[in-house]
Amino acid sequence: KRLHITLTKLDTVKYTDIDYVVFTDASRFVSEGLSPYERATYRYTPILSYLLLPNIYLFNSFGKLLFCVVDILTAYLIYKLLIKIYSEKRALLWTCITVLLNPITINVSTRGNADQLVVLLVLLCVNALFNDQIWTSTFWLALSVHFKIYPIIYAPAIYLYLTDYARRKDASLLSLFPNVKLWKFAIMGLGVLAPLTAVFYALYGYEFLFETYLYHLTRSDPRHNFSVYFYQLYLQTGAQTRIVALLAFIPQFAVVFVAAWNIMLPRGSATLSVKERMSRLMNCMMIQTFLFVAFNKVCTVQYFVWYISLLGFVFERIYPHVETRKFIITTIVSSAAWFVGQALWFYPAYGLEFLGEQTFYQIWQAGILFFLINISIAVVILRSIH
Repeated sequence: KRLHITLTKLDTVKYTDIDYVVFTDASRFVSEGLSPYERATYRYTPILSYLLLPNIYLFNSFGKLLFCVVDILTAYLIYKLLIKIYSEKRALLWTCITVLLNPITINVSTRGNADQLVVLLVLLCVNALFNDQIWTSTFWLALSVHFKIYPIIYAPAIYLYLTDYARRKDASLLSLFPNVKLWKFAIMGLGVLAPLTAVFYALYGYEFLFETYLYHLTRSDPRHNFSVYFYQLYLQTGAQTRIVALLAFIPQFAVVFVAAWNIMLPRGSATLSVKERMSRLMNCMMIQTFLFVAFNKVCTVQYFVWYISLLGFVFERIYPHVETRKFIITTIVSSAAWFVGQALWFYPAYGLEFLGEQTFYQIWQAGILFFLINISIAVVILRSIH
């Protein structure tokens, strides 16, 4: 029966992401001289609605084409960074697996989702940082935070990367205090975020501030959600929901800080080479993102793009140091578990969304299983990169 209903309703499942419809509607309001926040559920920077104005003036799929170009630019940056940190030997292979030929990143971008754009900004930040261009690096990171708040999680890892602690054999804990580069980073970051916020606040008022930033602090999503908090947030109402949403940040940011401390600092009296520090930063950013998404109070497929694009750096760090057969088996088993976890979630989610079945509890159970799978994979990665 379920298969029959699925086949007869295929034409009702739209390929275009609902977010893309929201982006386009917001751009339409901007083209009419109105606020992009006239569009309900537009909770992004106004810059995105400006970028997609060609959707209105040229053709509706312009944004999808733009996001596909962003995919290509992201892949190019990943390829160049892999060569810079490691070698050219497997750089193209990892780039193809994680971005260029990855069905998840292709699907997310061609459906009209803008999340890969934030990944590109983060990679531009890292690329500039590795070229010792502190001002430029901070500009890109601040811009990425303006687009989507989550890149702020990289601040602890970048902070530790820029300290003197890992560079000198005689370094003490005092070398963890801010140096000139860190002060530059902080000043430039404030110098980018503050004017952007001030300008858009002047244009759109408190609505901009709430929809772009404050809303995400207490956001909850009763559907399309892999989060372990899903069912509790669904059952709670009003102030209770906001309290749970805020408390969810505690374990989330705890694992982000622990990951940075565990990966970025050398063990014992070892001094890390420049390339080793670069390698650690990229691996740290990947595991931070992976854990951040797993612990997030809202967790959807588009968030997976944030860390999938960084997986190549983990692969290249691990591959030369383990037996090829073991690497392949571990990767296949981990990937299979990850996809099976999603499949078990999608089954009751489909029943809820398309068949009207009350499967909230089953969705939550599947979300817990998927969370445990993610944590298991994170443990495997952490052990391997050390």
